[in-house]
Amino acid sequence: MFNSVVTRLKKIHYWLLPREKDLGMQPYVWLCYLGIYFFNWFFRTPSQEEVVHTLLGISIFLVLYFSIYRRRGLVRIIHIFGIYLIGVWLSFFNVGASVFFVFAASFCSHLKTPQYGFLGIALIAIAIAVQAWWFELPSYFYLPGIFFSILIGVSNIYFVQMTIKNAQLKASQSDIKRLATTAERERIARDLHDLIGHTFSLMTKKAELAGRFIDQSPELAKAEISDIEQLSRDALMQVREAVTGYRQRNVKTEIIHARRLCDACDIELTTEVNTELLSSKIDEVFAYCIREAVTNTTRHSDATAISIVLISDSKKVRLKICDNGQSVKAQVSLGNGLKGLQERLESINGELTIEPITTNAKQGLCVIAEVNVDHE
Repeated sequence: MFNSVVTRLKKIHYWLLPREKDLGMQPYVWLCYLGIYFFNWFFRTPSQEEVVHTLLGISIFLVLYFSIYRRRGLVRIIHIFGIYLIGVWLSFFNVGASVFFVFAASFCSHLKTPQYGFLGIALIAIAIAVQAWWFELPSYFYLPGIFFSILIGVSNIYFVQMTIKNAQLKASQSDIKRLATTAERERIARDLHDLIGHTFSLMTKKAELAGRFIDQSPELAKAEISDIEQLSRDALMQVREAVTGYRQRNVKTEIIHARRLCDACDIELTTEVNTELLSSKIDEVFAYCIREAVTNTTRHSDATAISIVLISDSKKVRLKICDNGQSVKAQVSLGNGLKGLQERLESINGELTIEPITTNAKQGLCVIAEVNVDHE
């Protein structure tokens, strides 16, 4: 029984008020102010004519009152004007009719802009004063009407604007959180690609060597398998560190890793590196450049030599990683790794360039990363 009553009341509530605005009980609470209209009936007996006009006027008011929550633009303005006219009409019977002016002024807060709201309140106040002067109405009718229309109307505008700003702030904070989450996911994706791609390449090469040595030299095969085990442990640790974002890479460490990979692939690695003037941000990004470029070379080309040159001065830092491999087309296209490098460099106002080269009648590739120190 009780649940049935609650269900019916909810249906009536959503029939009277728009569901999407979630207004709660507030509109019903404001209707309590209608008691002001009936206050002087405690001190006098209303005429039959007044009762009829009152019932008719309040009925029309309630229709406009609940309808206005669903209206916009010009239709809403017409509703506000209609509520004001009810106040004018009933003021000839009851000075408490000034409460309708207050209702009209309060709804001005729902107009398109605060400026329109203030204009509507001002027009209502002026109209009350003109009506009181024209019909010589008592001051206890028009003074409270003007005062409370302005007070409640302006207060409502303030609270409505505060509600809108709070909603915008929450939406903005939600957008910031969403963007931060997206950026973090992209960072983790780049880090995992860089880490796993490099390590798996090295593990694959060592597994191939172990397969060759397993019959001819079991001891060497065991050594390679031991290296694979250690690499897998290192990879697991690096993945955990990348996900938590604790570990920062540097050029010197990546050159050591690159040398291990090149040795496993029988590639000669030469380096000319000066990291003295590198900031921590550039050092980390260049470390990823070295890892991605060397991994791509060992995967996609038959290079026999790789050179890493890092030159830095007070204005510019330039990293150049070149090989003499043949599979230029496979390397030039921007895969996930190179796109990740491009994004990392752009984050520190750097740029990535990929150039085919020819050395000793062999085609190769250069990956060049440049950062202006002034803009870092």
